[in-house]
Amino acid sequence: MDGARPYVKWRYGQKDGWGEIKGFLRRAKLPKRIAIVATPLDDPLSDLRGREEHIPFLRDKGFEVIESNDGSFTAAKAFWGIL
Repeated sequence: MDGARPYVKWRYGQKDGWGEIKGFLRRAKLPKRIAIVATPLDDPLSDLRGREEHIPFLRDKGFEVIESNDGSFTAAKAFWGIL
């Protein structure tokens, strides 16, 4: 009854309301042909030590970054061409 709880699919091929196959699935329901690899030992963001490195990283990943005078910033995924 929690509206913020993620939806868990019943089977791998189940599609969402937009017709896409994505979402959460119990590991036992995952087809045997799908490989599960270990998570990286190193944090991929650990090299981003400060604001000066983090903002260009986000922009390279397609985020729009708005910098404020107080030193904070807001990042949002940029979607261009949507009407």
